[in-house]
Amino acid sequence: ACHGVGDALPLAGADTETINFAEIPKRLRKSFFHRFTLDPQSIIPGTQMPQYVDDDGASTIPDILDGDIDKQFDAIWQFMNSLN
Repeated sequence: ACHGVGDALPLAGADTETINFAEIPKRLRKSFFHRFTLDPQSIIPGTQMPQYVDDDGASTIPDILDGDIDKQFDAIWQFMNSLN
């Protein structure tokens, strides 16, 4: 809801809108994307970005890619790269 996806605008309001997914691979290294997505608060305290892993480092979305957080983040990264 907070990120635009290519030509599609984000669903959230202007107070929540952030970088378009198509721009992320242009601006961030994959390793930083993974580190940030694992624990956004450790990188930007107070960010509204949710954490998608629990306290044990397991995915909070177990039904996608067998709950493998590395595979999930890789799939998101590949999707963002496909937008260009």
